[in-house]
Amino acid sequence: MKTKAKRIVILSALIFTLGSVTVFGESLWGSFEGFSKARVFINDSEVNIPEGDVPAFIVNGRTVLPLRLLAESLQATVSWDNTEQTAKIYKPNIHMFVSLDVDKEYTIKKPFGKVARGETRNFVVSTQVDTLKMNATGFKITVEDPKGELAAEAVEVPLEKASESFWYTWPFKVSFNQAGNYTVKFSLLVDGSYTVVSKKTIVSE
Repeated sequence: MKTKAKRIVILSALIFTLGSVTVFGESLWGSFEGFSKARVFINDSEVNIPEGDVPAFIVNGRTVLPLRLLAESLQATVSWDNTEQTAKIYKPNIHMFVSLDVDKEYTIKKPFGKVARGETRNFVVSTQVDTLKMNATGFKITVEDPKGELAAEAVEVPLEKASESFWYTWPFKVSFNQAGNYTVKFSLLVDGSYTVVSKKTIVSE
């Protein structure tokens, strides 16, 4: 499915109403600049707002949330044009596969999503990217353990020329010593910072 770039004129926050977002408002969580704070959940996970940052708050029955936090929660990138006072959100179409092998024609062989705890496994992460409209200058693939720490060395790849679509495969070797979810993340480098735009879970049990 093709994604569309959304051009939204804002200063630093987005006023939105989404069916998949749960908001608890009123004055339960305190106030900000005279407005009631709100908690925001996306797919049952609370949006984590760093201490000292602008929180989610309610104006005329609408919830206001810093745009970058919302975009990152939706695994999208956001860029800000200060001259035009315009923000652009991009959600690239990315498919990521975890398998034991992949051939030269990019045929995925023996995909998996679960391993036995204590097993050390060699596997391949394959990523298919298309509709890449933003000016990305690189990408990174990481594998994190259930505690959020790197389970293998991260792979960082520069993008020397603009391309809307490409395939990339890379081998990993991971010891699944902990029980829980290991997460494979694909991040794009845009405007000097990485944003996670795709995730894949490997369950260790």
